Amino acid sequence: MPMLTLYYKERDIMVRERSSATYRVTSFYVSKLTTFIPISLTANTIFFTGVYFISRLSIDADKFFIGLATFYSLITVSITFMLLVGSAIKSIEFGFVAAPIVLTIQILFGGLFANPKTITPVLRWIRWVNPVQYAFSSFAQNELRSMEFVCQAGVQCYENGTQVIESYGLGRFTIWQNILLLLMLATADIILGYSLLRWTAKPRGILTPTPLDMAFIPQAETVLQWEKLTYEVATMVNKSAAYRVILNEINGEVRAGETIAIIGSSGAGKTTLLNALSGRIIGGSLTGRVLYHGAQRHPSSFRRLTAYVQQGDIMHPLLTVEETLDYASKLRLPNSLHTAKDKRDRVAKIIKQLRLESVRKSQIGDMKVRGVSGGERKRVSIGTELLTNPSLIFLDEPMSGLDSNSSQLVVELVKQIVNERRIAALMTIHQPSARIFNLFDKVILLS
Repeated sequence: MPMLTLYYKERDIMVRERSSATYRVTSFYVSKLTTFIPISLTANTIFFTGVYFISRLSIDADKFFIGLATFYSLITVSITFMLLVGSAIKSIEFGFVAAPIVLTIQILFGGLFANPKTITPVLRWIRWVNPVQYAFSSFAQNELRSMEFVCQAGVQCYENGTQVIESYGLGRFTIWQNILLLLMLATADIILGYSLLRWTAKPRGILTPTPLDMAFIPQAETVLQWEKLTYEVATMVNKSAAYRVILNEINGEVRAGETIAIIGSSGAGKTTLLNALSGRIIGGSLTGRVLYHGAQRHPSSFRRLTAYVQQGDIMHPLLTVEETLDYASKLRLPNSLHTAKDKRDRVAKIIKQLRLESVRKSQIGDMKVRGVSGGERKRVSIGTELLTNPSLIFLDEPMSGLDSNSSQLVVELVKQIVNERRIAALMTIHQPSARIFNLFDKVILLS
């Protein structure tokens, strides 16, 4: 479970980086396999050794190492299954519900609590995909095959371990066949988990270009322009399908050097509009025209040339501010265009622009680890997006959870960087104060 928690946290970071076309799913998935499996096997070796001898199992070296090989195979399947759950289910809450349910079913049908021969035919297929059953069969054969029992006269009992194995239906496969089947299940989990992760983490939401886009040409300094943007979602009304309009024919534009706020009450569609313009909206029906520098948006290049700061600051809590920005620069800036010195200089410049010099060596922190303040964490999150020199930056509720002074500082610094770089910024805000409201060049009001 701790590994599943860590996987979900780092998965969110990968999804964010992939949406910016700066991180591959393959790199993330392989890194999890090559770190989780060795660490888990090393820790569980101590556990297995203690339990093996405490249980007074056979002290023969060959049986011990065969049992250890079986245990290693079972642990490998468990880890790959955990990665499969984390890849298939986006929500950590549902993931933590699904994993124990499947584990309970595997234990119940593993061969100890229910005799495989007595299981109803409808559920007998579970045996073929149950790693616990293969491991239990391997352990039972390893321990019982060579055993002989003495039966009292007139008492019906098992004469040897082979009879016990056959009576419980655990002799379908040999020990090494069971281990091979466990590794095959692990391989299947890896392939399926990788495929599902590529699908669930797939960036979506770019509008399909139409021929009419070519006739919709903005002015020279316009970074982003949209016309008749409409978004509808399917709902159920009185048990019948209906469509609810979230955005209704919205027009607007963002020019270089402008900082624009999208303001509205809860449920007005602020984040929906921001996601629609940034190409990150999922589901529903999105129509209208959105042009980037007067041309059609290409999904991968648009995400590389723009930046998106999420409402939640997804960063590793144990890294310092400088390390976070340094790693982001190494992941996002290609070596073919930027030297190591260029990356360090860019990180130093971002730290200075966002006034993070005093906390550059401080950890990011989270609920368990003490770190920088909420305002500083938000500025680090913005800094990781500014490293690529985007021409347009989207910010979703950047002042959420911050006090008035921290919120004002965030907006002031964003506006200052926008003016210096001649880029554009578009952010959603719920209830800005009068001082913050006056900082914006334009506002978009949604009701």
